[in-house]
Amino acid sequence: MVRSRAVQVRLNKEQYERIWSYCKMRGFLSLSAYIRFAALEQDFSLLQKVYEIHRHLLGEPKVERRKKRLGDLPRNF
Repeated sequence: MVRSRAVQVRLNKEQYERIWSYCKMRGFLSLSAYIRFAALEQDFSLLQKVYEIHRHLLGEPKVERRKKRLGDLPRNF
C-alpha cells in the first residue's frame, strides 16, 4: 500500500495511553492502524445512525405480501 498522506495528531500523555490501550485491546499492532480503523468505523456508525433516523421517521418500506396460489407454482412441479 502506498502511503500518500500523513496526519499529525497532538495528544497529552493520558490521551496517548488511553488510545494505545484501546489499540492493544482490539489486537492492533500499530497505533496508526487502529486510528485508521477507528476513524472509518466512526464514519460507518454515523451512517448507520442516519439510516436508523430515516427508518424511524418514514417507517419501514411496505412489502406487498399475497397468498401463494396453486397457479404460482412452477409448471414442472
